[in-house]
Amino acid sequence: MKKTIAILTILITFWIEGSFAQQSDSQLAFQYYRDKQYEKAAPLFDKLYSRTRSRSYFNYYIYCLTNLKEYSLAEKIIKKEIRRNPSNKSFLVELGYLYKQTNKPGKMQEKYQLAIKKLLPVDRDIKDLANAFVSKREYEMALATYEKGRSIRKQNHLYYFEIANIHLYQRNFEKMLEEFMIALSVDPTKLKQVESRLQSALFQDINGDLAPLMKRKLIQRIQSKNSNPVFNELLLWYFIQNKEYSSALRQARALDLRLRENGERLLRLARLAIASKDYENAFTAYQYIIEKGKGSKNYLTGRMGALNVQLLQLEEKKVRTPIEIHQLENQFKEFLQETDFKPSILPAILNLARLEAFHLNHINESTQLLEKASKMKGLNSRRRSEVKMLRADVALLAGKIWDSILLYAQIEKANKNNPIGFEAKFKKAKVAYYSGDLDWAQTQLDVLKGSTSKLIANDAIALSQLINDNTSLDSTEQAMKQYARADYLHYQRKDTAALATLDSLIRNHPGHSLLDEAYFKKFEIYSFLKEKDKALEALNKIVNDSPYELLADKALFQRALLHEAEKQNQKAMDSYKMILTNYPGSIFVIEARNRYRALRGN
Repeated sequence: MKKTIAILTILITFWIEGSFAQQSDSQLAFQYYRDKQYEKAAPLFDKLYSRTRSRSYFNYYIYCLTNLKEYSLAEKIIKKEIRRNPSNKSFLVELGYLYKQTNKPGKMQEKYQLAIKKLLPVDRDIKDLANAFVSKREYEMALATYEKGRSIRKQNHLYYFEIANIHLYQRNFEKMLEEFMIALSVDPTKLKQVESRLQSALFQDINGDLAPLMKRKLIQRIQSKNSNPVFNELLLWYFIQNKEYSSALRQARALDLRLRENGERLLRLARLAIASKDYENAFTAYQYIIEKGKGSKNYLTGRMGALNVQLLQLEEKKVRTPIEIHQLENQFKEFLQETDFKPSILPAILNLARLEAFHLNHINESTQLLEKASKMKGLNSRRRSEVKMLRADVALLAGKIWDSILLYAQIEKANKNNPIGFEAKFKKAKVAYYSGDLDWAQTQLDVLKGSTSKLIANDAIALSQLINDNTSLDSTEQAMKQYARADYLHYQRKDTAALATLDSLIRNHPGHSLLDEAYFKKFEIYSFLKEKDKALEALNKIVNDSPYELLADKALFQRALLHEAEKQNQKAMDSYKMILTNYPGSIFVIEARNRYRALRGN
């Protein structure tokens, strides 16, 4: 027994020492290789390969020999491995590639063709040889391998993803797309994989050649006889990727009718369009759903979606004519009259309450509607918090600061560590900011910076930075408090008073760090009031007087958008170009570049 243990101990010791020696040799070999000391690296890789039979060590051994121009020795070693491993065709590829390096194209072709000729009708054998060619960037030979594989396995649809990848390496997008078409024709369930691979290819296509080709190919395929609906799906995906929602809508509607989906796809598309602020196409999508009739299971969702989009359009475009607002109000009321006052239509109830308060100044009507909603049976805690949040917002609009704080606090307490709770905490901090209690607001915002809700965390960081940047050198904090008061007046839609407060700040605090913020707030208010000339004047003050302040690039971008909206393309291009040249680190650079190119015509 003792003798056996002693033998085992000796064997383990040798094994451990051998492992450490191998690890040490490997590290040293790669270090020599990185330092281009090939004469020192080669014998180490040779020893490592002899010990482990690892193909990686063999490859590096051959790399060292070819870098040392020891071609004859490399040829001898590869041939030895071919004799030792006759079934491993990758060594034939290695030998052929050596002949290519030594300018022997005839011999190269001979070995490459021999490797392909010896292929077995076995999936692993075919893929291993193709990968060996790909590793040498011999893409045509890799393609020939897969074509031979299709032939000997008597299945012309095999290896579509592998072949598509090789065509991608070659930038042959047309043939790549043909392989993806084969994939979908054979197995439509591969759609998500095809989309993922195409998304990667589109990202790599810096010249923009793939997108128009893909669109043309898909349209041709769809227009052919007996086209598979999966190609409509892929074209729809393409349009969504490019935010071409009008074209996407046509495809979505065709698929909805063909597959009898009751508007599910149209609902998803409408939400995507809303996220991209394409309200017109979102509204059209909801209209298609509404047209299916009251018997459709998505009818109510379509009605509420259409009303929501109209409210978003009203707010986004800053359209405040009484006629348009009252028309929308009547549509909301008609909808509520047609349906029972129940939890499923809460989104429409909240939107009407918002319209009444923030666009018609009907504070009492909005409050009564929200109080009625809060007593509705069947509301879950999340929905009740949404109702209470809007009640708090309306109370703040009406100047009932303590009521709003109390409601926000109740929401925060009932929703700890979830997004709506964080939102309530942020709004409570903002009330303190509006009220001039900057220290307490800053304390709350610092807590929210680590919020799991990215949107709330970003808002908290932005407001905290605004307060900190503009109070650190101003012990009185008067300018910051005046700015916060103007901000609150704008929230209350008291824009004349807000502008007067900002003018007072600018007049009484010349040279203050808040001046660019004050002018940008004036721009926002004038934009809200649709006074474009005054909005542009406020932006110009920032661009001309504060070119080194944080808001300069943002002001330039907004100025460009204003000019673009007015069809003043050259002025818009000049502003976009200033962002690209003067503010290369700006977050607006990518969009500015894209818009500049679009206006320039390329």
